[in-house]
Amino acid sequence: MVWPDLARLGPFFALRTGAGSGLRPLGNLTVDDTPLRARVAATHAQLSAGDPDLSERVAASAVQLGLTARLVSPALAGAVLAARVPDLSADRVRWSESDTWAAPFTVSDLRVREVADVDDTVQALLGLVLHGSVSTLVRATLAVVGVAEHILWGNVASALAGAGTVIGSVRPELSEDCRRIVSALVATPLLAGTGGYDPRQFRRTTCCLFYLVPGGGLCHDCVLAPPQSGQA
Repeated sequence: MVWPDLARLGPFFALRTGAGSGLRPLGNLTVDDTPLRARVAATHAQLSAGDPDLSERVAASAVQLGLTARLVSPALAGAVLAARVPDLSADRVRWSESDTWAAPFTVSDLRVREVADVDDTVQALLGLVLHGSVSTLVRATLAVVGVAEHILWGNVASALAGAGTVIGSVRPELSEDCRRIVSALVATPLLAGTGGYDPRQFRRTTCCLFYLVPGGGLCHDCVLAPPQSGQA
């Protein structure tokens, strides 16, 4: 089962619920990071096809950014669409080793917290998502490959802003709500200094390193991209 009304926003918003085989707690990655190492290695093999000297840090950043987006996207969407934030604590989220990319996470017993305003939402996202599964991914990625930690937290901020952009493209009346929530999150100690809106386009203070991939280019919110460049 997919949490209703979120999957239509795209695969990054699909939050699967229910039991299943081959699932392991996401929190286990800090003890046994074998699945994450395998995913980074596979990604590195794909990205380095045109450059055998490509640093594994690039692949690690790409994997962490992609997985993080699959956690924060349904969380932000649940907040603005339904005034509910799912509990994505590391011990509640299950990792599917057999599911290569699409929605690799499952929550066996979905619990949500109702939120009433921006402050409520920020505290719920911090407590149930960012300090939980997202922080676990950051720590596990740091253990796998020596990526600078501020890059990984910049990826988190970028994933949040990107989720807000997608939500706003489908529901324009929610764009400002998303910006207010993301702005409040990047003002918290956990994400301080990772980026902000200038004035309405999010711009991060770090780079995810994807530009190092042959033909990779710059992300639209990259610190290296000219303002309002429109680069992909």
